[in-house]
Amino acid sequence: MYAEDCPRIADFALKSPQNFFRVGAFVQATISQHFEQVPRLMRGLDRDGLECGGFTRNGKNALAALTSEQERLHAMLPFWRESLDGECCVLRELVQLPGFGIVKAGFFAQLLLPWGDIGCLDRHNLRLYGLAENAFARIPASAEGLDKKIRVYLEVCQALGGSEKLWDAWCHYMAALRPKSFPDAETVSKLHVQCIVR
Repeated sequence: MYAEDCPRIADFALKSPQNFFRVGAFVQATISQHFEQVPRLMRGLDRDGLECGGFTRNGKNALAALTSEQERLHAMLPFWRESLDGECCVLRELVQLPGFGIVKAGFFAQLLLPWGDIGCLDRHNLRLYGLAENAFARIPASAEGLDKKIRVYLEVCQALGGSEKLWDAWCHYMAALRPKSFPDAETVSKLHVQCIVR
């Protein structure tokens, strides 16, 4: 699943700033939503732009900020993909965007980098692995505190098996949780691609 689907999304993001934005918009669409509702939000964004319904005020602020930063961040993407410290660099940049936080910045980074250890440690994944749901809820105010929190986040992702294991386990979990919407884990994984890649 991950090995096929995530590289398609990462390559799509690399092609243009607008594609980069779309990946971030998808991440925002997943916040506090049942995953099967995300396609509807993405269709609304395609149809109505930033005036679309379904996104919270924070989500719309995040999309507006991402719109203004998409060119700059997209220009950094090739560097992140080649850097030995790319996951840390991309996470540090994305976590500073309004409305992302460490967890959703981690998901955004997972979609942008078609390899590695980073993933989305959302409440579902944290529960799956017996970790506190609010472990990464707060972003430290100081640069030193943020760097430490990012390192801990990456260490936890690595300890849990990295990007592929986190992705595939989450897809299996979602399919088991909502079998009426998702007949299998592959359907969950493919929905990421269907929502993002046009």
